[in-house]
Amino acid sequence: VERTAALPGDLSAYTGIVSLLALDDAPLERGVAPGLTGNLALAQELGRSGGSARVWCLTRGAVSTGPSDHLTHPAQAQTWGLGRVIALEHPTRWGGLIDLPRTLDARAWQRTATLLTAD
Repeated sequence: VERTAALPGDLSAYTGIVSLLALDDAPLERGVAPGLTGNLALAQELGRSGGSARVWCLTRGAVSTGPSDHLTHPAQAQTWGLGRVIALEHPTRWGGLIDLPRTLDARAWQRTATLLTAD
């Protein structure tokens, strides 16, 4: 595991990438969330480097599963749209999307780790 705040130059050595870029709650620029821009740049760089890493994008409060599950960060849902496109265009490179719960307790992190390590 390597944590980085900047995109490494060469992504070809990585086997998996967990992106937290969508969690950036900076103001939208012309209606575009900064996390969307960052995740798009990540996907493009992975394609340029010829890497085969699977990319997982994490959001929080971007999607709802029902009336009691409120949207708290709807701008992060833009990353879900991008994720679906990447999954269609590059299925071997796509890991998936995970919307984290409001409360990030040990159980939530364990479930997230299970999803990230599953085949």
